[in-house]
Amino acid sequence: MKKSLPTLLLLSLLVLVVLVVPATASGECSTIVQQALAQTDQVCSQTGRNQACYGYTSVEAQPRLAEDTFVFEQGDIIDLGLISSLRTASLDEATGEWGIALLRIQANLPDSLPGTNVVFLLFGAAELAQDDAATDANPMQVTRLSTGITGVNCDSSPINGLLIQTPHDTQRVTLRMNGIDISLGSTVFFESASADTLTVTTLEGSAHITSDTINEMVLPGERVRIDPSAASPVQPLPLLPGELDNLPTPLLDDPVVPPLPTHITPLPTQPLVPTLSLPVPEPTSEPERGGNGNGNGNAGDNGNGNGNGNGNNGNGNGNSGGNGNGGGNGNGNNGNGNG
Repeated sequence: MKKSLPTLLLLSLLVLVVLVVPATASGECSTIVQQALAQTDQVCSQTGRNQACYGYTSVEAQPRLAEDTFVFEQGDIIDLGLISSLRTASLDEATGEWGIALLRIQANLPDSLPGTNVVFLLFGAAELAQDDAATDANPMQVTRLSTGITGVNCDSSPINGLLIQTPHDTQRVTLRMNGIDISLGSTVFFESASADTLTVTTLEGSAHITSDTINEMVLPGERVRIDPSAASPVQPLPLLPGELDNLPTPLLDDPVVPPLPTHITPLPTQPLVPTLSLPVPEPTSEPERGGNGNGNGNAGDNGNGNGNGNGNNGNGNGNSGGNGNGGGNGNGNNGNGNG
């Protein structure tokens, strides 16, 4: 069927739109992410111990006491003792929002080091709530974490979750999250799809996970799902190369290089050249060729004759008036003597 010129132009425009929209969306996502990281780094630089900073829109804070009221807007810094939970929103390219909250907590670090703190970075579709049942813990040392999955199709959009970095050259930090005890000396990324589970990915150092049924050390490049109620409480999860590259690690105090997944073997720098090995035939022995040897001997009384042959037969003849002995010796099969 022959198409008219207006129809062909319309089809061409539709193809052009399909090709351009993904690239534009990806560019918008990248712009939002870079802007969010830069602004969070600027407005949260003065966050102190046991404080939370509203880094980038959108972040919601719930008061610890019902009668407490406060305003928590972008760039605000608030004491953790005043809030019960923080919730950050997933990246929305339509509104340009992406929730980021930066926290500095004391955990079990000594009072004598007020400038040394644990960094919590909550971002994307995530919520972190204090567990009020732990009355003897410092703020946000015992928490409940929940994270969601966004529908944003953007290569530069980081995943949702909680990034934690402990200070170097100090004691290990102890936390409790979703009822699971954690000892950290490292940078670790946490996710949680349900209230009693935890997905742990170690970027550097180590994370020691313990409970009544678990005693697991998670090393760099490893990802495990922790579910104390499951028959197999520790389940290793796949981690693809480059999967951690988009985490907002530039907002942490110390630089982090995402590790290679432990199940991935780096390719050799020099290509391996296969060698061709041909079978070597076994040597075969040729059959001995036949040969004859004759010998004659004469004597007055006794005659001896010897014949030697290297082949199959050796013949010897001897003649004598009285006695004749003939001996034939052959290296072959038969030796005959006639007399």
